[in-house]
Amino acid sequence: LPTLAVPASSPAVGAGSSTTCQSAPINNVDQRGFTRLGAGNTTCAVGAYERTSQGNPAYPHTIGIYRQGVFYLRNANSTGFADLTIPYSPVANGYPVVGDWTGRGVDSIGVYDRGSGAFYLRDSNTPGQADHFVVLGIAGDEPLAGRWQANATHAGVGVFRPSNGLIYLKNELTTGFADYTMVLGIPGDVGIAGSWTGDGLDGPAVYRPFNSTFYAAYHACDCAQYADTQLMFGAPNMRPVVGDWTGSGHSGVGIFDPSLTRVALKEELTTGYADTLFVYGMADGIPIAGYWTRSSAPNLIVPNTSPSDTPTAAHNLTPPPIRQGAGD
Repeated sequence: LPTLAVPASSPAVGAGSSTTCQSAPINNVDQRGFTRLGAGNTTCAVGAYERTSQGNPAYPHTIGIYRQGVFYLRNANSTGFADLTIPYSPVANGYPVVGDWTGRGVDSIGVYDRGSGAFYLRDSNTPGQADHFVVLGIAGDEPLAGRWQANATHAGVGVFRPSNGLIYLKNELTTGFADYTMVLGIPGDVGIAGSWTGDGLDGPAVYRPFNSTFYAAYHACDCAQYADTQLMFGAPNMRPVVGDWTGSGHSGVGIFDPSLTRVALKEELTTGYADTLFVYGMADGIPIAGYWTRSSAPNLIVPNTSPSDTPTAAHNLTPPPIRQGAGD
C-alpha cells in the first residue's frame, strides 16, 4: 500500500513503543517491509513508516547501469557482478529513469522515450509491460524522477529540456499538464534530481559537463531561479548520477567516467575527494542509482553472468585514489 514519508523533523520520529514495534503483528517491519529496530535504528517511529532523525541509515542507494535495453543493478557500491539483470526496452534507444513509483520505499525501473516524451514505468524490478504510461515533454527532453510535494505518497516524474533549461515536473503518474514549471540551467546541461536537504522532498538539478559542476535547487517551484547550491566534482564531460550513498536521508552526487568505466561517489555537497571509487559498467552505459531491495526480499532476476558488466582482471584491482574536485 502507498505510504506517506515521515519528515526527519516529525515528532513521530523515535516516539513509538519499541516493544510494540517488535511484537506481532508488526514484527519489526514497517508497511514497506523495512526493518524498524536494528540495522541503524535504536528507536522506532509512530505510524506505518519507519524513519530516524537522520533519515533511514539502513537503506543506502546503490549503483546501476542501463545499456542496450538492459538494467544491471548492483546492491553494493563496489566492483562486481550485477545482482539484478533486467531486460527492459519498451522503445528503441530509450533513456533510463528510476523511482519509487509505488511508495513502498523501493526504487524500480523505467524508460523514457526521448523521441515521443513517453515514460514507461515498472512497479517492480522485473521484465514486463509498463505499469504506468505517462506522456510529458517533447523530443529531446531528459527524464527526471522525484517526490516534488510534501503530501506525495510516491515519486512523480519530470523532464529537463537541455535546449533552454526549462523543467516540467508532475506529481502524479498520469498524462497531463505539469504541476511545476521551472527554469534552471543553460543549454547543454544534463538534468538530474535529488533530496538535497534531507527533508523528504526532491529538487531538480543540472550537471554542466564542460565545467564538471552540479547546480541544485532544493525544492520544486513555479519559478526561474539560481541554484541553491553548487558543487564542482570530477572531470569535464563525465556522466552524472545522484543517490543517497549513506542512507542519511539526503542525496550526494557521483560521476561515471566512460573511458575508464569508473564510478566516483561524493556523500556531501562539497568539493573534494571522492568518498567511494570503483569500477563498474561499460563505456556505453548510462548510470542510475536507487534502493533496489528491501528486508522482505522480492523475487530476484537471475544474476548477470554476461560479459557486458563482468570486471576484467585489471578491474578487480583496487584503483589508485584520485582527487575528485576543482583540480581535476
